[in-house]
Amino acid sequence: MNKKGVASSFAWKLCERGASQVITIVVQIVLARLLAPDDFGALAIIVVFTNLANVFIQKGFASSIIRKKDASDADYNTAFVVSEGITLVCIAILFVVAPLIAGFYNNSHITWYLRVLSISLVFGALYSIENAVLVRNMKFKVIFIRSIAAALISGAVGIVAAFCGMGVWALIIQSVSQQIILCVVTYFGCDWKPRLSFSRESFRSIFSFGSKILVAELISIGVEDLRTLIIGKRYSSADLAYYDRGQYYPNAAMRGLYDTISSVMLPVLSKEQDNKEQLKKSVEQSVSLSVYMISPLFVGLAAVADLFVLLLLTERWAPSIPFLRLFCIYQLAFPIYGIMRQSLYAIGNSAAVLKLEIIRGMLFMVAIITGCLISPFVIAITTSVALYITTFIYVLFVHKFTGFNLKKVLKNILLTGLQCLIMYVFIMLLNRLSISKLLLLIIDVLVGAGIYIGLSILLRNESFAFLKKYARTIMKRK
Repeated sequence: MNKKGVASSFAWKLCERGASQVITIVVQIVLARLLAPDDFGALAIIVVFTNLANVFIQKGFASSIIRKKDASDADYNTAFVVSEGITLVCIAILFVVAPLIAGFYNNSHITWYLRVLSISLVFGALYSIENAVLVRNMKFKVIFIRSIAAALISGAVGIVAAFCGMGVWALIIQSVSQQIILCVVTYFGCDWKPRLSFSRESFRSIFSFGSKILVAELISIGVEDLRTLIIGKRYSSADLAYYDRGQYYPNAAMRGLYDTISSVMLPVLSKEQDNKEQLKKSVEQSVSLSVYMISPLFVGLAAVADLFVLLLLTERWAPSIPFLRLFCIYQLAFPIYGIMRQSLYAIGNSAAVLKLEIIRGMLFMVAIITGCLISPFVIAITTSVALYITTFIYVLFVHKFTGFNLKKVLKNILLTGLQCLIMYVFIMLLNRLSISKLLLLIIDVLVGAGIYIGLSILLRNESFAFLKKYARTIMKRK
């Protein structure tokens, strides 16, 4: 696929994830104003266990279907049957261990919170296959419309529940309803319809690749969520809530962007796995464009972290400001990390990803153990360092296997980094103005965007030139 094809797919997927995550973030902001920090602390703990269950259910098989050159209905149905079977096992396990988890955290309410939240896994399993089929066929417009509908409806349901004084249950209802709605509306937009049929041949084909992805994802998500479990046990629910909200907003934004990158790049790179020259170019272009578009958003959010929290979440969430600023910097590595992972998956080297995720897991374990002896903020610092080290190792591995132009990519990243640094300094200087918070936030956004675009023109940033050319092409078509 050429540059314009990748950009078009990326644009649609970015709109889908971007709009969906914006709606979700707005809903979470409203809920944060209505609910207490302790409510979010309790939810953060139970979400860890459903996240781990989702790894078993969704990750390996969906990626295998997207990557497979000649996937058939037999593959889709086999993946669906196996995923739902795993789902039932996971739900049974969660029902049994829920009281034990509640006792460990001295919160009896966790038992039924976790049991009810686990219901969403059934719908998540079906949606993961539906979504994989749509992604494989590059139908990002269909995904866009249905994701927006699910986010809007479930968000409204969650806010109404919060207004009714339902506390943590409002967060759970919002989460479960979003998964149900997403599954149902996607069903009517997907050509494939699930059937209870199983093929041993399909299973062997999918599992041979997907099993390594499954283990890699389990390590990746497991070490990420381990921080939450340790903070929840060692510190108070409020401490966990401040940590969780500080990471939530950058993480939610990056999750949308990362999903965009992985959803678009895996099918694109998979089709180019036999064309080494085109694969190299795609990796170079993807990294440069992603870093250029994503970095200013997170650096900008870090610069306005105080205004964001105090204006939108209120004073009671002020302790989350340092976490928010740090996790914005933490997330800057994810576009590169994500593209490098998808590149290895695309060329069929899931074994390398598994090895790298084991290294990442060990680095994170050392970082978490070191940090938990001091404070939650130090945990955030040490794990950030671990992520950057992991990303650097991934870059070296992909460079070895594909031979992409590392110097060119580093040059583009450093240029974008310089632009972001200058923008950050200017915004921090503006923050000294003694004017209303809302007006200052608007000024920060406008001036920051102006500086970044102006520097792109002045420094002749290649990514900006490409996006400008692409925009002109789209306008001419209209």
